[in-house]
Amino acid sequence: MPNSFLRNAFTSYRPFLMGLGLVVLALAAFAPAFSGPEIWDDKDWLTNAYGLYAAPNALWRIWTDPGSVQQYYPVTTTSFWLDYLLWGAGRTAPLHVENAFLHGLSAVGFWIFLSRLGLRHGWFAAALFAVHPMMAESVAWITERKNVLCTLFGILALFGHGSAVGWWASKGKGTLWMHGLAFGAFSLAMLSKVGAVTLIGVVLVLSWWRTGSLEWRRHVLPLFPWLAVSIPLILITGRLETDMVLKGDITSSLPWLDRIVLAGQLPGIYLTKLIWPSDLRVFYPKWALDAGVWWHWAGLAGIAMLFALCFRSNKRGALALMLIFLGTLFPLLGIFAVNGFKYAWLADRWCYVPAMAVFAAAGWALDWVPLRAIRVFAVTTTLLILTALCRQRSALYADVDVFWQDAISRHDAPWKAHNDYGSQLMDMHSHAEAVRQFRKALEVKPDYAGCYVNLANALEAMGLREDALRHLEKALELQPEHNSIIHYNKAIVLERLGRTEEALSAYSRAHELKPDFTAAWNDRGNLLLLNRRYEEALQCFRHILEVEPFNAKARTSVGNVHFFQSQHAPALEAFKQAIANEPELVSALTNCAWIMSTSGDGALRDGPEALRLARKAAKLTMFDDPSILQVLAAAYAESGDFEAAVEVSKQGQLLAQRQGKTGLAESIRASEAEFAQERPYRSQ
Repeated sequence: MPNSFLRNAFTSYRPFLMGLGLVVLALAAFAPAFSGPEIWDDKDWLTNAYGLYAAPNALWRIWTDPGSVQQYYPVTTTSFWLDYLLWGAGRTAPLHVENAFLHGLSAVGFWIFLSRLGLRHGWFAAALFAVHPMMAESVAWITERKNVLCTLFGILALFGHGSAVGWWASKGKGTLWMHGLAFGAFSLAMLSKVGAVTLIGVVLVLSWWRTGSLEWRRHVLPLFPWLAVSIPLILITGRLETDMVLKGDITSSLPWLDRIVLAGQLPGIYLTKLIWPSDLRVFYPKWALDAGVWWHWAGLAGIAMLFALCFRSNKRGALALMLIFLGTLFPLLGIFAVNGFKYAWLADRWCYVPAMAVFAAAGWALDWVPLRAIRVFAVTTTLLILTALCRQRSALYADVDVFWQDAISRHDAPWKAHNDYGSQLMDMHSHAEAVRQFRKALEVKPDYAGCYVNLANALEAMGLREDALRHLEKALELQPEHNSIIHYNKAIVLERLGRTEEALSAYSRAHELKPDFTAAWNDRGNLLLLNRRYEEALQCFRHILEVEPFNAKARTSVGNVHFFQSQHAPALEAFKQAIANEPELVSALTNCAWIMSTSGDGALRDGPEALRLARKAAKLTMFDDPSILQVLAAAYAESGDFEAAVEVSKQGQLLAQRQGKTGLAESIRASEAEFAQERPYRSQ
């Protein structure tokens, strides 16, 4: 009786337990990455975007401003915004766990989908997807949240469309609701990553496989809304991608025959690594392409032979899997200009979705194993080995140095590995080591202007400004066009060398070449402000606000222009608008609190509000900025708490002295003397 009860209970809950098993497998495979920090360009979605996420209108800007973050993938960006609201800034562990969990849900959806299509061993195929080490780059790297979300919504779209057109029934429901579900899920997939457009081809192939033909009204016409939402998103993304591709991207200069050769070679390489996942890398080396060498066409010839074999033997299922594998890979086979092709022909993350066709084929092939015991052994052994390998790959993402040391450890490591490692070292203020990595990158690719710019930035950070200027001039020689960023960096170096007029000229050249280059407008405005050229500075900041009306830093700069001219009322209004756009912008909080605490105009002072803003600014800077402590002390005094004002002033003086800011320490001491006599500080 107990055994019968347990058997019945297991049978009843078996689907749930099998699905749970896939999620647990995914979490176990990627657990080593959970403690990992921001790596590579994670900062573009996280640290550099926290100002956006903190703004009250963040959601509006995410969905309406394609340039608000690195790429216009608003569903992906919204997920990071929600993470910011839930976990705050700087916490990456929850994001890693979410990626792995979403990947596990996709594996569950993949299994159920294959089961609905009649594949007996769909769970094994889904488990391969859950733990294969080639999936690590998409799951363990926070930036690739877009890949994971796109796939999850793509599977939901396939469910909806399959139910509507009858992939697993003699007749589809064909309901508007099911078509609406499919279209909604597809739209979310496209808004997560535009690579989801290949789903249209997948749907057509599956419809042909299930029915043996394609009917216009039943199979093709329902996909027109999918096309309608795809085209504008592809154009937007293409425009943003083109801006990068134009900066010396080698793909644009590849002869068409070489592109076709590459498109024939890549599927075989991906397939080989999926079957035997050895020598996986963050950066794969590029190889020379030569359409004039006959054996370079072997990959394309092999693909043609496989197609011919499937047609001849009437293996429609095998042909469908081949078409899905090649179709989902097609945008990344070299025919189109892809920014990543500047440094590599292939990447593990580009195989995330195409791999599912290979895993489905593996599940189908399991039927050929005659004995159940052998099947169980093969499945168990394979999953254990792949999980161990996946954990090994995931562990790379747990430590910045381990990740980059692995990337550059091979003798044939591409220039991109050294260049990007140098950029991350710059973020970590390891400037000398960054210089070494940039020089290594230039040894491999001496004609890359961007690396000269990076090297110049590292040298400038070390105080070697003349050397930095020399490398920027070299970059301009190598890239005479599309070089606004080089002129911008040159302006920064010239400014720090004290060559003001030359710096202003370089800033002007930068925004002449790129009129919406807000950083160049901002830094030029700040330089003009330092030189008391207030009207010219104001024009720069107002230009930024014409391009980006919600730019809180530009709004703060407008306030600074007014403040330096003792125009406290318009300055205060500008600072308040900046805080409304970016509530955690420290400079706006501090400046606003200072005017509210010290202005000679009593109508502008507000002690309690000044204290709230100053406390917030101090907390955001970990009470480690003596100038902000000076503002906090003034706010206490304006609120009538002179004892706290004196205490905070003393802390500020000690901190300023430790940091070598003797002038600031004297200024704080002078205001402390006022507070000691219970007099609030008044600015002129």
